[in-house]
Amino acid sequence: MTPLELTGRSDSHIVRTDSGALAAEHFTAEAFLKMKSYAAKDGIHLQAYSSYRGFNEQLKIWNDKYLGHRQLYSPEGRLLDYSKLSEEQLIQAILSWSALPGGSRHHWGTDIDMIDLSSMPEDYNVRLLPEEYGKGGVFEKLDRWLEKHAESFGFFKPYREYKGGVCEEPWHWSYAPRSKVLIQEHSIEIIRQAISESEMLGKMTVLERLPELYDRYVKNICE
Repeated sequence: MTPLELTGRSDSHIVRTDSGALAAEHFTAEAFLKMKSYAAKDGIHLQAYSSYRGFNEQLKIWNDKYLGHRQLYSPEGRLLDYSKLSEEQLIQAILSWSALPGGSRHHWGTDIDMIDLSSMPEDYNVRLLPEEYGKGGVFEKLDRWLEKHAESFGFFKPYREYKGGVCEEPWHWSYAPRSKVLIQEHSIEIIRQAISESEMLGKMTVLERLPELYDRYVKNICE
């Protein structure tokens, strides 16, 4: 992929399918649709809640959180008081749950946040929290099914457990045959360029700390 595609500043590598619910690179989309068809046999209506996400969308999430317009949480899921956070604490709070613009795996079109429409009560508001996928959660059946079958379709959980970077995300699955190639094509330099040319809040501090943030929040996944 080109640097623009890897940082979500171009979507030329993305196909949109499944009645518009899925936006992903070709091979990921193909694998997901095969898995969706297989899941349907077990009564699961597999759906992409979020798939491809461009740089500008990720930037808006970042800037909203930087301004305190969205709720911030600790790695343990505790609601934080925005007014009491230093800039360093604020950046850590954002990155625990939201990717760095230019550094999101969703830019590649290989990563999908998955839900099960058949298990959702009417008017259910999806929150994408770990308890939804745990025991007694609305997506517990989906999580168990994916744990059993997703690997055979090429998917793995990059944030299976908290490793000091991004928090546990049981909904987030990555298509390994492509994402494990693209992480090697990705680099600090292309993220630096993307951020430098953007209107990202706090970017001077982020750029100063970029090597540390890249290792902790981009490269630090569960293989």
